[in-house]
Amino acid sequence: MVSRLRAASLALLAPLLLAAQVDVTRPLFTLTDDRIVEASGIAASSWRDDLYWVHNDKGGLPVLYAVDDFGDTVATVRVGGADNVDWEDIARAPGPTGVPSLWIADTGDADADRDDAMIYVIPEPLIGVTESDLVLTVTATRYPIVYDDGPRNVEALLVGPDGTVGLVSKGERGTDPVVVSAQGLVPDVDNLFQAVALLSLEDPPPPSGPEQEPPPGRFVVTGGDVSPDGSLVVVRTYGDALFWSVPAGRPFTEAFGRTPARVLTPPARMGEGIAFTRTGRALVTSSEGERAPVHAFSVPEGMALPEFFPPQPPSGIAIANPARPRPGAVEPDSEQRLRQILMLALGASMLIGIGARISLARRRDDA
Repeated sequence: MVSRLRAASLALLAPLLLAAQVDVTRPLFTLTDDRIVEASGIAASSWRDDLYWVHNDKGGLPVLYAVDDFGDTVATVRVGGADNVDWEDIARAPGPTGVPSLWIADTGDADADRDDAMIYVIPEPLIGVTESDLVLTVTATRYPIVYDDGPRNVEALLVGPDGTVGLVSKGERGTDPVVVSAQGLVPDVDNLFQAVALLSLEDPPPPSGPEQEPPPGRFVVTGGDVSPDGSLVVVRTYGDALFWSVPAGRPFTEAFGRTPARVLTPPARMGEGIAFTRTGRALVTSSEGERAPVHAFSVPEGMALPEFFPPQPPSGIAIANPARPRPGAVEPDSEQRLRQILMLALGASMLIGIGARISLARRRDDA
C-alpha cells in the first residue's frame, strides 16, 4: 500500500516539477492592424511598459505604428524626410541630444548594390494611455551610411546607450555575418561603418534548455538589440537568438569575442524582429505576415538581468491605466518565477496530503 502511494506521488509531482523548470515562452499579442503586413522590426517604448513600435518592410510608407499589448494600433507616425526603400530594423535608445529616440535602419540590400543606405532617428513621441487613433508626423534626422568594403545586406540594428551604433549583415550565400560599427554619427554626410567582428554561426553553442533539432535559417541574421543599460546584446536568426554579455563600462562591440548563450526563439513563419522590453528584463519577437503574433520570452538562465530604470514622462501624462487589465503586465522572467512558486506550493501541499495518507496506511498495516 505504501509503495503504491509513493509511486502515485511521484507520478503526480513529475509534471509539476518539470513545469517549474521549463522556461516560459508565451504569445503576448497578435497585431490586429491590417496595414501591418511585414513587421520586420520591433522596439519597446521608452515611456510605457505596454507600448511597442513596429514597421513594415521594404516599399511601404515611411510609417511607424505604436501598438499596445492587446495588439491594437494606438498611433500612426509618419517619419518626415524619410523614404522606406527597405526598412529592416528599429531600435530605441537615446538620440544625439540624449532624449529617448527611435532609430530606423533603411539598410536592406538583397542585391548588395545600394548607395543610399540610411539610418533615421526621431525623438520618440510620448503617447498617453488615454489617447488612441493618433496620426502624427515627426521629422527625422538622416544619417547616410557607407561600408568600408562595399554594400552589404543588413537586417539588424544595434544602438547602445553610449551612442555606439552597429549593423549586422545578414550573412547569406555562405558568408558569415559581419558586425560593422561607428560612433559620433554626423547628419547628412556619409558615415563610415567599419568591420569590428565576424560572427560564425555554423557551430553555435548548444541551446539553453532541452536538446532540440537545430532550427532552419539559423545561419542568417534577421534582427538584433542592445539592452537599455548596455549590459547585454542579442542577435537573432530565423530560429534562435544569441546573447552576449558586454564587459562592464565598455561598448557592446567588445562583447562579440565572448561565447554567446543561445536559445530557440518562438516559432514563426518569418521571424525577424527582436527587442528588449522597456526595463530590459525580457524580450519580444515579431514576424512578417498579416496578423502576426508577437511573443515574449526570458533572458537566458545564468545571464545577469539588466539593471535599468526607464525614463519617466513629464507630469500630467498617464502611462498606465489601472482600470484596464494588461495581458503583458507581468514580464516573462517574473511570470516564470511566479509560476515556479505556485507549482512548488501546489506540489508541497500534495506531498503533505500524500504523506498523511502514507502515515495512515502505515498505522493500519501495523494494526
